[in-house]
Amino acid sequence: MEEAAIRALLNSLLMCSAAFEGLQPNAAELKVFEFKDGGIQMQTLTWNESFVSTPINIEFDGTIEGARLQMVVNGEKIELGGQVSSRDSDRGLINCPVAGDTNEVRVVTRSTLCDSNFYVYRVQDKLYGLANMADKLSFIFGVDGSLIEEKKIPLVVNDKLGVNQTKGTLVYKDGYGMC
Repeated sequence: MEEAAIRALLNSLLMCSAAFEGLQPNAAELKVFEFKDGGIQMQTLTWNESFVSTPINIEFDGTIEGARLQMVVNGEKIELGGQVSSRDSDRGLINCPVAGDTNEVRVVTRSTLCDSNFYVYRVQDKLYGLANMADKLSFIFGVDGSLIEEKKIPLVVNDKLGVNQTKGTLVYKDGYGMC
């Protein structure tokens, strides 16, 4: 995301906050995570308009084709989780569950659990590998990589989910902007 877009987003958030009599901070910080040039960049814009772009190390064997991360604030720490995408031996795109922090993310499962049939989302302290096709397994992983549960569920998702970390829920918007 370009610096100008991040600045506009931060200003919009602050104006909305004041207009609706919500939080009116005298200090704010906006962090945006972006997959760029084969890596993940954390872009930070502060209230005083300083802009810093920092690379996040990815511990992964292979070429990364994409990444999607969700952020969880745990006290003073920012924890990350989600997926990195790579190509398998048949050149198909597979998604691998990852977790970490703003310094490094790592694949948390064995490579055989990387799959093209799910999208991985971090919600609070778990990684959810939700099936993207009917009759495929969905998984719940701990951020340490432990497999908590696997089963078929009557839900098929795509890559358009949002995460509400406070409520621990996933949100889907259809093509009409409805949740």
